[in-house]
Amino acid sequence: MDYSNESFEKFQNILSQSYRTDELVWLLRDGLFTQAFYDLSIKNSSMLQICLKYIMLIIKSKLRLSVKKNKDNLDAVDRCVVIPSNRSNHIGRLVPYIKENPATYGVFTTTRLSIKFEKKHQVNWIYDSTGQCLIEIKLLHFYKAKKELSEITKKIPIDFTRKQKLLIFLYLSEFHVWVELWNKWLLASRPKQIITTFECSSSAKALFYVARQLGIPSRIHWYGGMRHAVLQSTLATDLWCQTKNDAEYFKRKVPIECNVEVKENPETQRLAKEIGILNSNAPVPVPMNFLFLGPGANPIYTKAMRIADLKVIKAIQDIFSDKIVWRMRPHPSRIDRFVGELKEAGVIANDISTRPLNDDLKWAHAVGTATSTLLLDLSKTGRHLFWVQARLRTISSVDEHVSNGIGKHLCIANAEHHLNYIFNK
Repeated sequence: MDYSNESFEKFQNILSQSYRTDELVWLLRDGLFTQAFYDLSIKNSSMLQICLKYIMLIIKSKLRLSVKKNKDNLDAVDRCVVIPSNRSNHIGRLVPYIKENPATYGVFTTTRLSIKFEKKHQVNWIYDSTGQCLIEIKLLHFYKAKKELSEITKKIPIDFTRKQKLLIFLYLSEFHVWVELWNKWLLASRPKQIITTFECSSSAKALFYVARQLGIPSRIHWYGGMRHAVLQSTLATDLWCQTKNDAEYFKRKVPIECNVEVKENPETQRLAKEIGILNSNAPVPVPMNFLFLGPGANPIYTKAMRIADLKVIKAIQDIFSDKIVWRMRPHPSRIDRFVGELKEAGVIANDISTRPLNDDLKWAHAVGTATSTLLLDLSKTGRHLFWVQARLRTISSVDEHVSNGIGKHLCIANAEHHLNYIFNK
């Protein structure tokens, strides 16, 4: 198996033969699948290295607790917002939600984040839960995880490697700690709604699991990024999607109690306002500024695919030469890999940028990527948007986005036509 949609459906089907839909392993199937089959950088380490890193994290967290301890005095609020990352895809959704929907709020962060709200936004408290899992972990949590892992390996006919078993074990251990923590925090704050932008991690899955157990009536997963089949295993009452196609896809797959709808990302409006709106009907200046967004860690998007797609850019450079200036922006998690693959494909980078994102977007007349979700959020900026792929793929539903008019497919066969059309408007 790999981290494809098809593999998840197969994994889910295998689990359904041994587990009821109300059993814990079934409810955690998205996290278990991701741990086993997503190519996280930690999986490139040996089992010993993974164990040592985890032990060191626990020690550091315990030491930090002796210096500074969080206070758990959480007042009752109407809504709890959980911010899982300091990336704009999360901040750019959740902060505007707080500002635009009057209520009393408690804000949890799981990523060491500094955010300030004005009094009018009625944020009663911000609680930093970073490292709390490792501080609170006990032998009991490891025992529960070991028991569940043993059951999984006996019940389902998948030959997990030792490394996959270890990663699943750590996920289950962390999940049980987070269940205790969320029980304590949600009972103290008594919200009627929780909302966050991620559900697959041990902390986020435990949040939705506990909220459902406590009967919190509104549990919103406003997902960011591209569609993947794992998102169907939600414990939310509301799944907010990127596109109409995504909503139609998940309506057929989520639990019956989950409402699925399209919710526009506020980043779309914010980006248009902050970087300015270009007239897409006017001819672009020569040279045209083309920003290319490098890919992240998606293991389904293989090196062979990445090189093939970069060769599309190489072909365009051969045709248009100095009529286009190229700025290459690596994904922050894969900078060295991207730079190396640019050289391997023979692509000329006029600039490799790690500037603030908005600086690069303001500069660009055209933005291209193979899979980045950012292209969806640029739809109202007037930039020319391109999915640069040697052949149009289903990865991240890019083929559907093109069919829906969200960006154009750019390949060797059509590049000269599409770009000459822009130059000659």
